[in-house]
Amino acid sequence: MMTGSDPRESNYNPQAIRNDPHNAPDLELHKSPLYTGGLALAICGWLISFVCTIVLGSSGFTWFVVVFTLVLLLMAIAALFTQSVWHYRFPLLTLTAAVIGLLIFQIDDTIYDKTRSIIALGAGSLITAVGLAPWLFLFGRDDDIDSAEVINHQVTTNRQPMVQARNQSTSQPAPAIAPIPPVVPVTTATTPKPTNLPSNNNYPYQAQALYGYEASPDDPNEVSFLKDEVVHVADTKGKWWQAKKSDGSTGIVPSNFFRIV
Repeated sequence: MMTGSDPRESNYNPQAIRNDPHNAPDLELHKSPLYTGGLALAICGWLISFVCTIVLGSSGFTWFVVVFTLVLLLMAIAALFTQSVWHYRFPLLTLTAAVIGLLIFQIDDTIYDKTRSIIALGAGSLITAVGLAPWLFLFGRDDDIDSAEVINHQVTTNRQPMVQARNQSTSQPAPAIAPIPPVVPVTTATTPKPTNLPSNNNYPYQAQALYGYEASPDDPNEVSFLKDEVVHVADTKGKWWQAKKSDGSTGIVPSNFFRIV
């Protein structure tokens, strides 16, 4: 089949993708308003819950939630001042999810009570949960560089699965074939060189090759062509077109290597 890779593979530059700011991971999560604003709101809610816990003289689960939330907030503050939020996003994400789950249980047990201090405790837990909730989306984003490379590689090259399937049909590479020299039309002294192929009712379309192609020696139906070569095409539907070259030879060609002219 084809002796080389898809010509459009030359457009794929992993280093350029890594340097692309649209694909690079967000290393400055500490500057995100979702992080700083959520941290400030969570601290305010925690202080309310802490004061209410002392006033109520609570113990057990309530203090566990307060202390566990404090651990998360201290870790978040340390990551903020060291500008290392992105590096510790996964531990922060895990702790945030656990704390929000505990706060939900505490809110359900306190927010509907008739005692003001208990209601205040539930309100503080609710404020803390609201501040932490955006972190689940902030830390849960997929900023993996390799995934971005794969996606942009597929978009940039715009490959057709047909070419990949045909290239994988054999485990051994096809032998190299010398490129076919361009065919020069025969002209006379009084007749200018023709610029277009002769018309043919069975091949009503003209197409120009975007890339060169070597026909497979195992498939006699294929025909080779050079880059920028113009051929006649019988039908423009499907992944393979029936084509006729200027020398009269006919065969099938891959449609994604041509553009209609």
